[in-house]
Amino acid sequence: NGLVSAAARLGLIDHADAQDLLSRACVVHAPSKLAKYAEQEQAMFEALAHLWPSPDRRNALRLVAMVGVGALRLGFERWADRNGVDPLADHLRGAFAQLKAEIEPIR
Repeated sequence: NGLVSAAARLGLIDHADAQDLLSRACVVHAPSKLAKYAEQEQAMFEALAHLWPSPDRRNALRLVAMVGVGALRLGFERWADRNGVDPLADHLRGAFAQLKAEIEPIR
């Protein structure tokens, strides 16, 4: 933490990079990140369940929500790793395209 903050103060890395490094490295934030992902999964599940309310579909919809949030995470991480050079939407589309490519051969 101290080294990253010092590097940011000295101008060796910018503030956004320092914040990103700190958030990735800090285990204190891990539980809150997990809670955030769980909230996102729940919100996505509720939206899907509203569209397809059949009780028989609940487990499948939960799985879709979990995988969907995972794909969102990967898209955001790739975007951040490239310092936002490309549009975020491109990275999100890429993550979902990769997911689709991995699932389709299974059918």
